[in-house]
Amino acid sequence: MTGNEVKQSLGCSAALVSKRLHRGLDQLRQWIRESQREGVAKP
Repeated sequence: MTGNEVKQSLGCSAALVSKRLHRGLDQLRQWIRESQREGVAKP
């Protein structure tokens, strides 16, 4: 989906879609780092 499609589906602004996307990516990166330290995920 494009950013505009997501914006329309959620009924919010493009800026909010972007903020939520980047927050989710940050959370995913943190989870990956923690998983690698614990030996759960392989690089």
